[in-house]
Amino acid sequence: MFLTPWPSYARPFPSPAELFLRTFNEANPRHDHAVTATEVEDGWELSAEIPSCSVEDVKIEVKGDTVTIHAAAKAPPPAGWVLVRRERPEVEFTEHFRFFKPIDVDHVEAAVKDGVLTVKVPRLAPPAARVIPVASH
Repeated sequence: MFLTPWPSYARPFPSPAELFLRTFNEANPRHDHAVTATEVEDGWELSAEIPSCSVEDVKIEVKGDTVTIHAAAKAPPPAGWVLVRRERPEVEFTEHFRFFKPIDVDHVEAAVKDGVLTVKVPRLAPPAARVIPVASH
């Protein structure tokens, strides 16, 4: 809603600002979560606020150099109850993190504590140098 000197019926077309906000609010609904990505000594750490999500509601997928976090928590009222007010919205989001340095896919770890998901993504260690013997024919 924008404050303008003209009522909405006097404007036949929405303003560019209204079109922009309408487009991106419909395509990308309100974020009710906060995601932080930090680089640490041995890799990266991703933290996401996932209130009212249990471990079963979270799915983490590692594919190549991309880590995808998907969380969805539906909180229906108990059977026979009617929902009158909801303070905490239902959570559903998907975030993709692409790393431009090799990651160690086999050692990615995730844990949930106090409504915060922490994903540790270690860097792939460079291969160790080795000596190649030279054979004579």
